[in-house]
Amino acid sequence: MIQPTDDRIVVEPDELRDDVTDAGIVVKVAQTIESKRHLGKTGVVVAVGPGKRNGAGHRVPLVLNVGDRVVFGEFEHREHREDGKRYLIMQEADVCGVLE
Repeated sequence: MIQPTDDRIVVEPDELRDDVTDAGIVVKVAQTIESKRHLGKTGVVVAVGPGKRNGAGHRVPLVLNVGDRVVFGEFEHREHREDGKRYLIMQEADVCGVLE
Protein backbone atom coordinates (compact mmCIF):
# COMPACT_ATOMS: atom_id res chain seq x y z
CA MET A 1 0.00 0.00 0.00
CA ILE A 2 1.22 3.47 -0.83
CA GLN A 3 2.05 5.70 2.16
CA PRO A 4 1.02 9.33 1.54
CA THR A 5 3.27 12.23 2.49
CA ASP A 6 2.50 15.46 4.35
CA ASP A 7 -1.21 16.36 4.29
CA ARG A 8 -2.20 13.82 1.65
CA ILE A 9 -4.61 10.91 2.01
CA VAL A 10 -5.29 7.76 -0.02
CA VAL A 11 -8.94 6.98 -0.77
CA GLU A 12 -10.45 3.80 -2.21
CA PRO A 13 -13.30 5.22 -4.30
CA ASP A 14 -16.79 3.76 -4.43
CA GLU A 15 -17.38 2.63 -7.99
CA LEU A 16 -18.73 -0.16 -10.11
CA ARG A 17 -16.05 -2.77 -10.66
CA ASP A 18 -15.57 -5.70 -12.94
CA ASP A 19 -16.42 -8.95 -11.19
CA VAL A 20 -13.85 -11.75 -11.37
CA THR A 21 -14.96 -15.36 -10.95
CA ASP A 22 -12.94 -17.91 -8.97
CA ALA A 23 -11.63 -19.22 -12.30
CA GLY A 24 -10.26 -15.76 -13.13
CA ILE A 25 -12.85 -14.84 -15.75
CA VAL A 26 -13.60 -11.10 -15.82
CA VAL A 27 -17.29 -10.26 -16.08
CA LYS A 28 -17.76 -6.70 -17.34
CA VAL A 29 -20.32 -4.58 -15.51
CA ALA A 30 -22.31 -2.35 -17.84
CA GLN A 31 -21.95 1.34 -17.06
CA THR A 32 -23.92 4.18 -18.57
CA ILE A 33 -22.55 7.67 -19.06
CA GLU A 34 -24.85 8.87 -16.28
CA SER A 35 -23.60 6.27 -13.78
CA LYS A 36 -19.94 7.02 -14.59
CA ARG A 37 -20.52 10.68 -13.84
CA HIS A 38 -21.45 9.87 -10.22
CA LEU A 39 -18.75 7.30 -9.52
CA GLY A 40 -15.63 8.11 -7.59
CA LYS A 41 -16.98 11.11 -5.67
CA THR A 42 -17.23 9.14 -2.43
CA GLY A 43 -14.91 6.60 -0.89
CA VAL A 44 -13.11 5.29 2.17
CA VAL A 45 -9.83 6.68 3.50
CA VAL A 46 -7.30 3.83 3.54
CA ALA A 47 -4.12 5.76 4.47
CA VAL A 48 -3.21 9.20 5.84
CA GLY A 49 0.03 11.15 5.78
CA PRO A 50 1.81 12.44 8.89
CA GLY A 51 0.54 16.01 8.43
CA LYS A 52 1.92 19.22 7.04
CA ARG A 53 4.58 21.23 8.86
CA ASN A 54 3.59 24.60 10.28
CA GLY A 55 5.77 27.73 10.38
CA ALA A 56 7.59 26.46 13.48
CA GLY A 57 8.44 23.15 11.79
CA HIS A 58 6.01 21.06 13.85
CA ARG A 59 3.70 18.58 12.16
CA VAL A 60 -0.01 19.40 12.26
CA PRO A 61 -1.89 16.06 12.33
CA LEU A 62 -4.70 15.43 9.87
CA VAL A 63 -8.34 15.60 10.87
CA LEU A 64 -9.29 12.59 8.72
CA ASN A 65 -8.65 9.03 9.88
CA VAL A 66 -8.37 5.66 8.17
CA GLY A 67 -11.89 4.27 7.73
CA ASP A 68 -13.63 7.64 7.28
CA ARG A 69 -16.14 7.72 4.39
CA VAL A 70 -15.58 10.95 2.51
CA VAL A 71 -17.00 13.07 -0.31
CA PHE A 72 -14.54 14.80 -2.64
CA GLY A 73 -14.43 16.75 -5.89
CA GLU A 74 -14.23 15.05 -9.24
CA PHE A 75 -10.83 16.34 -10.36
CA GLU A 76 -8.83 17.00 -7.16
CA HIS A 77 -6.84 13.77 -7.10
CA ARG A 78 -4.20 11.59 -8.70
CA GLU A 79 -4.96 7.98 -9.54
CA HIS A 80 -2.83 5.05 -8.42
CA ARG A 81 -3.45 1.38 -9.22
CA GLU A 82 -2.04 -1.38 -7.06
CA ASP A 83 -2.92 -5.08 -6.89
CA GLY A 84 -5.83 -4.55 -9.28
CA LYS A 85 -7.42 -1.87 -7.10
CA ARG A 86 -7.84 1.81 -7.88
CA TYR A 87 -6.80 4.38 -5.30
CA LEU A 88 -6.98 8.16 -5.33
CA ILE A 89 -4.33 10.35 -3.72
CA MET A 90 -5.41 13.85 -2.70
CA GLN A 91 -4.77 16.52 -0.13
CA GLU A 92 -6.97 16.54 2.94
CA ALA A 93 -8.25 20.00 1.96
CA ASP A 94 -9.74 18.49 -1.23
CA VAL A 95 -12.25 16.50 0.84
CA CYS A 96 -15.64 18.24 0.94
CA GLY A 97 -17.01 16.33 3.92
CA VAL A 98 -17.21 13.16 5.97
CA LEU A 99 -20.24 10.87 5.63
CA GLU A 100 -21.72 9.67 8.89
